[in-house]
Amino acid sequence: MFAAAATEARVVKVPLTKTYAHDVKAMIAAAPDAGLFYICNPNNPRARSRRTPIFEYLVENTPKGSIVMVDEAYLHFCDAPSTLDFVKAGKDVVVLRTFSKTYGMAGLRCGFAIARPDLIDKITERSGWNFMPITAVAAASASLKDPSLLPERKRINASVRQETFEWLNSNGILLHSF
Repeated sequence: MFAAAATEARVVKVPLTKTYAHDVKAMIAAAPDAGLFYICNPNNPRARSRRTPIFEYLVENTPKGSIVMVDEAYLHFCDAPSTLDFVKAGKDVVVLRTFSKTYGMAGLRCGFAIARPDLIDKITERSGWNFMPITAVAAASASLKDPSLLPERKRINASVRQETFEWLNSNGILLHSF
């Protein structure tokens, strides 16, 4: 996770807590002038949602003009709640999603950001336009039209994960729990 300072182009890295959670108070303290606070939901390596009062603390206590950017690339691998309700509430939050993971389109590099229009404009001002290939757009559109695709991919991933754990355990490979 990191906080990017608004006054200069620098990245301030803040370690996770001992329980692998985001330390949002430390993030704010380490970069009180940050223009961007970046976190993953769910967070690695635990793949658990950070949708806790601590996350809400970050959204409510970032410096004026700062943005909280939430990377939800792995959201579909668990049953964690999304942070989209912060966008719906008009907060300074940008949610990132991708078709690279559960949808299986990593090579197509297709993703999107969800935020208030003024925040999308800020992103565009700093990054320029990055048009996606028509093949990526067509594949993403087709995936969204199939309501059974995502639940089926989640089921397959969970099954393969469970089979992997069972094989590791049956072969004496110790698994550590976080």
